Amino acid sequence: MEGVGLSATYLEQFRESVSTEYGDAYSQLTTRSVVDASILNGTKDAEISYIDLVREQSPEAVGEATVFVAHAWDNSFDSVITSILDHAAEEPGKFYWIDMFCKNQHVALDDSAKLWTNLFREKKGTLLFVLSPWHAPIALTRAWCLWELFAAAEQNLNVVFHVSKLDQADMLEQIIEQEKEAIALLWSINISEAATTDTFDMQLITSLIQESNTTPNNVNTCIIQCLRKWIIELILVYIDEVESSHLENWKQKLSALLFTILSWLQETDAEKAIEVGERLLVLFKEVDGNDCLKLMHTHHALGKSYEIKNDMTKALLHYQEAFDLCKSADEIDAAHLKNYVYDLSNAYFTLGENSLSQLQIDEAGEYFKTGVSITDEHTQDPNVLARGYAGMGAFFCRKGKNQAAIIMINNAVYAYNTREIVPNLDIAEAYNTQAVAYEQDGKIDEAIETFELALEYHQKAADSTGGDIILAKIYNNFASLRNEQGDSCAATELYEKALETYKTVHGLKHKSTIGTLQNLAIAYHKQGKLDEALKLSEEALSAAEEVLSPECETFSIIYSTLASIFDDKGDSDKSLLYYEKDLEISLKIFGQKHPNIAITYHNMGSTCMTKKDFDEAVKYFTRAVDIFEDTLGEDHEQTQIVERSLHLAEIRKIEQRVIGGGTSNSISTNQADSHLHENNNAVDGNQDKVGRRSNLSKPSKRCCIM
Repeated sequence: MEGVGLSATYLEQFRESVSTEYGDAYSQLTTRSVVDASILNGTKDAEISYIDLVREQSPEAVGEATVFVAHAWDNSFDSVITSILDHAAEEPGKFYWIDMFCKNQHVALDDSAKLWTNLFREKKGTLLFVLSPWHAPIALTRAWCLWELFAAAEQNLNVVFHVSKLDQADMLEQIIEQEKEAIALLWSINISEAATTDTFDMQLITSLIQESNTTPNNVNTCIIQCLRKWIIELILVYIDEVESSHLENWKQKLSALLFTILSWLQETDAEKAIEVGERLLVLFKEVDGNDCLKLMHTHHALGKSYEIKNDMTKALLHYQEAFDLCKSADEIDAAHLKNYVYDLSNAYFTLGENSLSQLQIDEAGEYFKTGVSITDEHTQDPNVLARGYAGMGAFFCRKGKNQAAIIMINNAVYAYNTREIVPNLDIAEAYNTQAVAYEQDGKIDEAIETFELALEYHQKAADSTGGDIILAKIYNNFASLRNEQGDSCAATELYEKALETYKTVHGLKHKSTIGTLQNLAIAYHKQGKLDEALKLSEEALSAAEEVLSPECETFSIIYSTLASIFDDKGDSDKSLLYYEKDLEISLKIFGQKHPNIAITYHNMGSTCMTKKDFDEAVKYFTRAVDIFEDTLGEDHEQTQIVERSLHLAEIRKIEQRVIGGGTSNSISTNQADSHLHENNNAVDGNQDKVGRRSNLSKPSKRCCIM
């Protein structure tokens, strides 16, 4: 099959000759009838294609084809030629491949379709698709035409839909007035049920679909998107014409046009949808102020569009407006209300998750509480509540309210399990958070059991998108628990698995990778490998300085770890310098009354004990005790450990004074809870945030955004 076509000039001459021959009957001629009467008769002696005949008689009318014409043989012949001539008027000098002329009509269907598909794709040509009649285009019901449209669209080739200028305005008016019918036309496209000449045709099209590694549904979707894009472009042009006309009621017409394309745009061009939606809100004040339904849908579409653009603050504002309008309507539409509650609540949850990732803990809690409250009051939708409960669990875990976190995660898992398809990956992540809460609460057996549950559910969701990252988070937190139990070798193995995943997915300069690298340093420190630990911590610090905010919690963890390493290396002054950097950041994040702050004070006191600066040690230990008593209670194990450290420091201080500044060997500093001085910090892997590890565990450092 040659890639040649006919000029528009020749096709116009051909039309004139057919019109002259048939006179008044010409307007009734279909492409099929012209092929039967003119094409077959004109080539019957030589049994060649019509273009071969033309090449012999008028070679200048034949040239390399760059425009392929897709049309239905039951179309009006005149509409097909008119489409070509209209296109040629805008792009002169083209040659057109049209099957009635370029294929040999004397032979049965062969592999020419496959040859055309490959040839057309190589040429990067234009597909001219004839939509006639405009209100019920025949070509959209023909399998070959649909395949040709898909073949062009999926290769991002130029597709030109043709409706005559006279019909375009009428078509747009009808689309506006009967939008549901227009949408129904798009969704009725189905290549599997489209018409073909015979069974062999459909078999050939099916083989073409298979060879393209796609499915009929994908073909349909691609075609629908292509048509929708074209209609939107037409309406946008028409909008400019309406706006410049200033005819009577032009604002009402403009409002109707914009409203028609808004919902379509939000799926294809969020930025344009935002522009159209904001423009609509201004117009509504002038012409549609009382149309609550339109206003409600516009706000909702804007919410969707802003969400696609990841501007969740603006998305929330518009979702809230839509929700409030829906509630205030004379008759509340249950379907709309459920949809709006779903989007509004999830916007709150997304903002909550974002706030947690930025350590804006209290703000995150308000977002989660509001989203859960809205859903619980209006729809009790378990699909929405599950995410909200999981977020609340993460929030409570961050706040160190471990029992509340455990309860919320149980609620989330229960809600997840009510779904028709159980989201195993979400459950794995929820259990990961719950395991952290158990560990922070000192319930190690429950923590281990829950981590194993998280791994079990992850295994069930092994092929899910994002599964590798969730597994890395579980490994990371489980490793920290193993490290706390003294099994630093097992911890190292788990950290290395997590680190490998983070490096593969995010690269080195990412908060998750940096945090896990730091945790690995902590494991080495636990094993007494100070040089290896120092090297990894410095590598983590270098990467963090390039990509993270100076006030990010990651820095406080790295500084704290470096402080502990230098203390063990005998450099107490450098150790205190890094603890002070840690404290400066931690106070900004957590405030004065938080277990993390108490642990930093405790470790600073321990370093002062090493320096024999017992006055400073007493000062820091006292601060730590006060915070632990306020946050964990007097009977908590961590509070009692620090009280013993304070008691030892006071004894040392008295001994030092009694002997005139000397030291006594009657009580060994190293014997008294020496493990308290191990400032083992770890990343909250389930949040991609760095958290701390110490025998004085830091509860809210182990929570994460799900």
